[in-house]
Amino acid sequence: MSAASKNASTSESHSTILEPPKPNSPTAELQNLGAATRLDGRNYLQWARLVTLALKGKQKLHHLTEDPPNSLDEKYSAWDIEDTIIMTWLLNSMQLEISQNFMFLETSKQIWEMVKKTYSKAQDVAVVYELKTRIANTKQGNLSVTEYYNLLTNLWQEMDMYRKLKVSEDTQAILREREQDRVFEFLAGLNEAFDHVRVQILGRETLPNLNETFYLTRGEESRRAVMLDSTSNADSALIAERREIYL
Repeated sequence: MSAASKNASTSESHSTILEPPKPNSPTAELQNLGAATRLDGRNYLQWARLVTLALKGKQKLHHLTEDPPNSLDEKYSAWDIEDTIIMTWLLNSMQLEISQNFMFLETSKQIWEMVKKTYSKAQDVAVVYELKTRIANTKQGNLSVTEYYNLLTNLWQEMDMYRKLKVSEDTQAILREREQDRVFEFLAGLNEAFDHVRVQILGRETLPNLNETFYLTRGEESRRAVMLDSTSNADSALIAERREIYL
């Protein structure tokens, strides 16, 4: 397939909703990304992660990382068919105004590399600032301890995507500091009802790690729930007993 015909095929396919690949095709079940996860210029890392997982699961990640075979190679035709499908899938995983910028590149590897060059660093500082602000402003409120912890964990994991550590002699020390910061952030957002847990944890000679801090807090939440339930049952029994006396 020539580059021109390949691009024309890709452009035509992108103008309509793609039908899923046929069951026996080499890229069967490559599902289109949902609207919320399509590349919009601000979510490159999340989009790149989803694309990588999808293609790795189909053993097609080499289309993004390796050069195409020689056009005279007997394997080229099969590779070209797969790559055309992956190109179209990649373009459909972006918002239309973004995909138009990559419509006429000739391989999925070219699309992948150009998208990375364009968006991988464009919004990092702004996104990190936004995440830092969201983490600082996240409070337990009406959430359970588990819901609150999961919300913070998602924000921390997203932050880690933008601030990957380079391996060095200081890596472990940096990771310990990061863990300590997250314990502080978790404790800072807890409701006042957990003040004594906060004092207990911060008063330890060695600060617990994040998981231990979560388990201690959740255990206190469970203990409080049991006590409230017991008190409620006792009050109900006392009310019933008084009613019997007056009857």
